[in-house]
Amino acid sequence: YEDLLASDEESFKKQIDDKKKADFERLEKAGLNPFFVDAFKKGIEMGLLGLQEYYTKIAGNRKLNNTNAPNFDYENHKGGVTSLEDLKGKYVYVDVWATWCGPCRQEIPFLQKTEAAYHGKNIEFVSISVDEQKNHDKWSKFVTEKNLGGIQLLADKDWKSDFVQGYKINGIPRFIIISPEGKIVNADAPRPSSPELVTLLDSLVK
Repeated sequence: YEDLLASDEESFKKQIDDKKKADFERLEKAGLNPFFVDAFKKGIEMGLLGLQEYYTKIAGNRKLNNTNAPNFDYENHKGGVTSLEDLKGKYVYVDVWATWCGPCRQEIPFLQKTEAAYHGKNIEFVSISVDEQKNHDKWSKFVTEKNLGGIQLLADKDWKSDFVQGYKINGIPRFIIISPEGKIVNADAPRPSSPELVTLLDSLVK
């Protein structure tokens, strides 16, 4: 579905409608029991509905590209606070995560390798945790024990933080690339475990 998901909204809708029509026609011509035909049709509709919801999500993310990145101004694990403004002049790779998120934790070793590979180049790696404030000590201890690198920040209001709301983030991990000018390069960037990330960063970072 890669090409389908990359298409514009009008083309996506037409392709979905055409697929549904073709699948239904094949079922109706297969000589199956009408009960099974109805069940299969419902399955097809549910699958296409899920695809439509996913497309809506990634299409919304694409609309954020080339717009001004929402600012953040959050507690830094090393002390004080760090804002996006502080990082102007460099690319910023943002990892939105939480200590309780299994998939987020699986990305950590890959993120550490990426940080090492681009050390000294024009990019900062920022991890923003959406752990609740009541779990502040848990977050701080985790960062220390796992020796997490980059800039480690804790969002002020977890899921309700302005940065999270600005990106309409409702699932993590989420990765974002911001330009030295503060523009969103990719609102849904590849994960550190994806080879696509290296290709993308190599095209940007010098």
